[in-house]
Amino acid sequence: MNPLSESDAAAVWQVLVDHAGAYDDPYDRASFVHSQVERVVEEWRFIGCLGGGGKFRRRLGWTCDGYRETWTVDCNREDLTDERQAVITKTNAALAELRKENA
Repeated sequence: MNPLSESDAAAVWQVLVDHAGAYDDPYDRASFVHSQVERVVEEWRFIGCLGGGGKFRRRLGWTCDGYRETWTVDCNREDLTDERQAVITKTNAALAELRKENA
């Protein structure tokens, strides 16, 4: 995996804000984008609809489209509720669409 481009990192952050309730704070946005552009960050914790244990993950693995990088969110297992699972499902669909556009 390579670090994200600035535009990809900003687009991912916007998905986290729009779908997972990440704080739309300029500092949080800048910190996320800077970190993702500077190095490969496989896990980034954020606070939002998934509680304090919300995580954005980048992984390499086999999918129905072959071996590739995926972008997903999840939360701590003990914090998972039906409502949070719905947020995860919706956010992951948006991230998958964004990843497909930027592949």
